[in-house]
Parts: sequence; structure tokens; C-alpha cells
Amino acid sequence: MPAISKDIASPVSPRLKLVYGFMKSYGECSAQGLLSLYSDKKFTLSTFPSSLKQPIRSKAETAAYYEKILPRLKTHQFLPWEIIEAEEKIVVLAGIRGETILEKPFYNECILAFGFDGPVDDPRIASITEFVDSQASKSIFTRRKSVEEKLRTRL
Repeated sequence: MPAISKDIASPVSPRLKLVYGFMKSYGECSAQGLLSLYSDKKFTLSTFPSSLKQPIRSKAETAAYYEKILPRLKTHQFLPWEIIEAEEKIVVLAGIRGETILEKPFYNECILAFGFDGPVDDPRIASITEFVDSQASKSIFTRRKSVEEKLRTRL
């Protein structure tokens, strides 16, 4: 089999750059950075499995959600295993490693499906459908009361 030339360019699409921006902004725990990537015309965040009882959120509802969860995180890092780019969607399979403000480490696994809006050369994220490890998610958020107490002492 012939060797693949190292000179072959691997262009990154504007949509993929947007997804990388999402992972970077989440890693910075920046609600403003995340929201700047989302469509103003339409945006939805859907979280599964349904056992987590998460509503489908609009952009405004997602902003309020981020105001609650991002201050609880000291660090948050996506560890993508695979990124699949199709014509209208990008799917990311990833681990998530981080630490709460109580210095409790956490690890979760997720599948994120991104839908897009806007021009091809300057898209915005129109939808995120996430499927997370419900057992890990529940264990992270069962510590919510302690985290909220620590947040109150910081204010």
C-alpha cells in the first residue's frame, strides 16, 4: 500500500471549528463563550436519557442552566474519542473529565450531536442533542447541596 503524503491538507470545516470552539468554551466554563456559538434564530439543547428528566431547553433556558452549573465546575475537559462529520450534523463521542469547586473529580461519557444554522462559511449551532452516562451524571449532581453551600460562602 502506498504511503500517504504528509503534504495532503486536511481542511477543517467551519462547522467543525465551531464544535472545537464549543469544547474549548466548555473547558473554560464560559457561558458567554458557549452562547456566542449558538443560533439566535433557533436553538435547542436536549439531554438524554430521559431518566435524567431534563427538559428541552431554548437558548435563554440554556443560558439560565449554564448560570447554575458552570459555577460549580472548577475544571471541565472534553476528551473526544471520535468525531464524525456528516453533511448536516457533527457527532462527538467523548469522555468528560473535570473537578467540582469542592475539588471532587468527576468523569462522564457522552455522545453529542450538533445541528447547524446559518451560512456554510459562518454557521451557528442550532441544536445539541446530548446523551450522557446517567449513573455518572446522577452521582455528580447528588453532591449539589454541598456545592451550593460552598458557592454561598464565596458570595
